[in-house]
Amino acid sequence: ALSVQKFYIQENDGALEIDAKGRAMLATNSFGRIPVPIEMSGNLEFPEDTVPAVALKGFKARFADIPLVADADLRMMEGRTGVKARVGIKDCRLNDVFHGFARNIIPELGKVTTDARITMMAECDGDYIHSTGKLPKIHATVQMPESVISHEDLDSLEIRLSLAAAGSTDSRGRINARIDSLKVETKGLAMDIRGDGSDLLGPDPALRVDGSLLAVLDSLVKFLPDTLGVTATGNITANIDGEALMSQLSIYNFSRSSLNGRIS
Repeated sequence: ALSVQKFYIQENDGALEIDAKGRAMLATNSFGRIPVPIEMSGNLEFPEDTVPAVALKGFKARFADIPLVADADLRMMEGRTGVKARVGIKDCRLNDVFHGFARNIIPELGKVTTDARITMMAECDGDYIHSTGKLPKIHATVQMPESVISHEDLDSLEIRLSLAAAGSTDSRGRINARIDSLKVETKGLAMDIRGDGSDLLGPDPALRVDGSLLAVLDSLVKFLPDTLGVTATGNITANIDGEALMSQLSIYNFSRSSLNGRIS
């Protein structure tokens, strides 16, 4: 079911201006009917060309507390469709998602507080080939600046994390991705990871990693119950770097990989 609070559509110089707001009811087996807030606005244009063309300009939407943006231009030709588009999630406040729609699905998220904002954008420029299903070249990025996450049941624990990653398709249609930086820090623990993967949907993806870990035992044992009687002091550092094929990440083939690790 859909409840429409506002629906505006206006033709202007051959383009359609759209502005709508409403609430959809999402039916689930486990949680019953869940209300989903929806907002959208933008312009739908029909550029003059020798082939059928349609363009979406300045599209903005908000679905279940997630902000979406899009600009796209499609040209329909024989056997192929030209696509130039930029779509994604821009500056999404995870706290709004956790305390809004998402907690209807996972109630525990309502106990999480964070100042994290995440942006995920994908750009596409090229032809979609109808006969083979070959997609045009796609490049995507994920950015989350350093943020703090806490849980009301763990008031003494705060986690700081940040993420910068990207992915793309190459000329052969293979999907590649890289993590430029993934950092996680909390009391007594710090982790820093970089890496990349090639042909991720292929039969045997190639992976590379460069990571480090620092554990301060004096701080970590404070999270254990006193009844355990555990004491520990000192630091543990660990590093891993190198590369491996997915097929080599098993107990039988691990020796064939080029991964190196150190613990001190």
